[in-house]
Amino acid sequence: MRSYVTLLVILMVLLLVLPVSAKNDAYVEDPSAEWAGIDTPLALPAPLEWKELHGRLGVNGDVDAFSFTFDEAFEDWTIEMRVPVCGEHFAPVYPSLAVIGAGLEAPEAEALPFVLPEGQGAIILNSERSEPRVQDSQYYFMYEAAGENFTTHYYLPTTTVVDIPQAGDYTVAVWEPDGHVGAYFVWTGNEHPEDIGAYRNIGELERVFTAIGNGSWMGQDCAAPLVSENCPLALTLTGRFPEHDFPARNRVGQGFVLTGTVYEAGTCLPIAGAEVRYEMANADGEYDGIGTGTVYTNQQGSYRIESFLPGRYGANTPPHIHLYISAEGYEGAATEHILSDGETTGQTDVSLRSKA
Repeated sequence: MRSYVTLLVILMVLLLVLPVSAKNDAYVEDPSAEWAGIDTPLALPAPLEWKELHGRLGVNGDVDAFSFTFDEAFEDWTIEMRVPVCGEHFAPVYPSLAVIGAGLEAPEAEALPFVLPEGQGAIILNSERSEPRVQDSQYYFMYEAAGENFTTHYYLPTTTVVDIPQAGDYTVAVWEPDGHVGAYFVWTGNEHPEDIGAYRNIGELERVFTAIGNGSWMGQDCAAPLVSENCPLALTLTGRFPEHDFPARNRVGQGFVLTGTVYEAGTCLPIAGAEVRYEMANADGEYDGIGTGTVYTNQQGSYRIESFLPGRYGANTPPHIHLYISAEGYEGAATEHILSDGETTGQTDVSLRSKA
């Protein structure tokens, strides 16, 4: 009985403070059961009814996905995407969004961080970048209940409308092209739900509104410093750097994922925006340029590379990936990640010495 009373109080407060939001079907990503990617998207009912999706891209390369079933074609399905203001933590976060399904035109393969299902296309919505990041003074979420007073402000939104060409299942995918970590808010639909609890149980709605109300859905202490001084110090290695440039891409195949963090050697703080060039031999042990690319570290200093399994360069040389790391104001470093038999994921951290 107590939970019902608590939920009723929360809903009454939300109706008084923010009428529009209280009439939407809201969802919050649970840290213990994070939203999955396009292979197993979160299925959502009633695609035309307003949905609020409060999620977090928690690691470099994270992709969240949601599926909707349309009973018929529909014009001007509305999607809005926002990023909450949380100190300076999410200022670099500019999520991209794609609507995926049959009847849509297939974009260039490099435009997506994943492979489209066969026979499906996608419409891509990229966040509008601005420096410095501009807040939306007209939109914020305020919550006051049980002695709490919390307000979430947002940066300016990115909005579009999508024509759903035919009946069927369509997926919405969200990711951050530069691998930055942070929270996001996606709003879909064109009309009020007939019943806010029609598809949800009381306990779930209580959890959702509590997380939205106190800001815990963002997964970040907004008053915390931007970086932590506690991190393992990695070894700095130096060596020959290739003279030619590698194309900007974080994916050159499938089968292996390499991640890591670039630190400053003197302070052990992450370096954001460090350039990580990589190259590897193909299955025949040849360096043909297919396995080369360039990525940049996110605001937490991490990078992510997705590739095929590199071949052996010579009979006695194990499969490996060369890494060439550089950042403005630091000495460069060259190292390699050596793959073990059967390894499909790996991690290589690097530290750079300051030139000063």
